[in-house]
Amino acid sequence: MIKECPDPKICPVANLKLYVKLCDLMCVNLREGHLFRVLNSKSEIAEDPLVGSAIANRLALHLRSAGIYD
Repeated sequence: MIKECPDPKICPVANLKLYVKLCDLMCVNLREGHLFRVLNSKSEIAEDPLVGSAIANRLALHLRSAGIYD
């Protein structure tokens, strides 16, 4: 189990709670299906699972834009 850390800006637990609240506000039901959702080619929420390669590609994109990708 991951415990909350004092700084909510970097705390994974606090950020996960925020994600769940935002999904509730957008009427995205996280109680059925996958916890993390992907968008289809029309930028609509899809029922497909989030795969590791998608996460790696997105992370690399952000690291490159920050100039810290090696």
